[in-house]
Amino acid sequence: MGQENCENQSYPLLLSRILSLNSRPTRKIMGKEIERKFLVTGDGWRAGQGSDYRQGYLSTDKERTVRVRIAGDTAHLTVKGVTEGATRAEYEYPIPVADAQIMLDRLCLRPLI
Repeated sequence: MGQENCENQSYPLLLSRILSLNSRPTRKIMGKEIERKFLVTGDGWRAGQGSDYRQGYLSTDKERTVRVRIAGDTAHLTVKGVTEGATRAEYEYPIPVADAQIMLDRLCLRPLI
């Protein structure tokens, strides 16, 4: 998939290519996401600089979540597996911002975040 432009690809083809990344034999697992939650106290966090985010989901199945996110001037495609306890497999790939914008505008479930 890499830096290819996906503007003319259908959703089923795009999703099958994304999910096939997991079946490549030479690919090592990127990692596990560990879900952690923190309680923030005070207002000190308000002084920090923010970043513009735009994200949407191509899939929200229980077995997998596929997210497209633009954060500032970068974009990523993230695939997450089934949650087991407090962890789950997670794969994240940088993608061209232009492709991410097209996916968010044309393919992602609504509403966008």
